[in-house]
Amino acid sequence: MMQAIEEPVPHDSPRERILAAARKIFLDGPPEQATMDAVAHQAGMSKKTIYREFKSQVELLAALLI
Repeated sequence: MMQAIEEPVPHDSPRERILAAARKIFLDGPPEQATMDAVAHQAGMSKKTIYREFKSQVELLAALLI
C-alpha cells in the first residue's frame, strides 16, 4: 500500500511565526497589550514584516480566529 506524500508545512514561515506570537500575546495578557509592536517583538521581526503579511491588526486577529 502506498502512502500519500505530504507537502512540507512551513512552520517557520513569517506568517506562522507572526500568528504564533500574536496567539501568545492575546492569550497571556489584556487585549490592550496586543499591539503590532508587541507582536513584532514577540515574533523577532520588524513591524514592516508584520504589515507585509497582515494589512491591519483586525486582519491579524481575524486570521487567529479562523
